[in-house]
Formats: sequence, C-alpha cells, structure tokens
Amino acid sequence: MLLGRLALIAGLSLTGAACQRRCQLPETMAFKSMVDTQWRLVSTTDPAFASKLDNFNFLIVTFNRNNTGDVKLVVDNTPYEQAAETLVWSPNPQSQMVRIQYTSGGTQVQAGDQGTFDYYYTLTNELQMYESKKGYFYRYVPYKGIVNPDTLCAF
Repeated sequence: MLLGRLALIAGLSLTGAACQRRCQLPETMAFKSMVDTQWRLVSTTDPAFASKLDNFNFLIVTFNRNNTGDVKLVVDNTPYEQAAETLVWSPNPQSQMVRIQYTSGGTQVQAGDQGTFDYYYTLTNELQMYESKKGYFYRYVPYKGIVNPDTLCAF
C-alpha cells in the first residue's frame, strides 16, 4: 500500500513539472471591443520590454471610449496609480488596425511625445497586436490583479 502511494506521488510530481499552472483562467467569451478592459502585457518580441517582463513586472494598458487611454506600470508587484504614458488611439475595425500615439507622463521616463505607431490587432479572448513597421508582437490578457509572489504560474 505504501509503495502504491509513493508511486502515485512520484507520478503526480512528474506530471506537475511538465506543465505549469495557469496564473488565471482564460476568458470563455471573445471580446468584441478593446474598451472596458484593462489589458495586461504578458509577452512581446519588442526588446525594449521583453527582458523586463515577468509575472511581477508588466504594463497595464487601458483603452477608453473617448479614444484616449493610458499605460500603467506594475514593478515588483506594486501597481502604480499614475500613468507612465497616456495614449490617443484611432481604431479601424474593418482593417483590424489601430493607430496609437503615446505621450509620457514624466513619472518613469522623460515627459513628451513617445511616437505614433500602427498595429494590426486580433481580438479573441485576449488581445494580440503586431506593430506594422518593425513587426513586434504584443500579447495581452485581461488584467485580473497581481500574482502572489510564491505562486509558480504562466499566462
């Protein structure tokens, strides 16, 4: 009986190491709009963000109905209330493109215009964006809060 329990525990340990627990359950319904949701950046190919991005350091992007929005930082699991950047966005749903102009608020980076970028986007149960000039990929999921520091999980 003891050998059977040890074999069961060993089997569970091996399967647990092979697949990591999800930090949050994926949305069951597809989103119809980018507004009314805070979007958490979980992966990107953009080298300016990729090396600094993990479960405890990330960006939260919000798109408002009046074509404005903001980008807030979470650093070492501490969400910042003041936006690091504000944005003005202009979507074109027919072509699934969005133009975003970023302006920094001066809290984490130098204040001023940070540029205007065009993105192709896909909106399902998450938001995926491809920057049109350099081809950087950005994957966002709905922001549901910070992850406990003693939790091993993946998005």
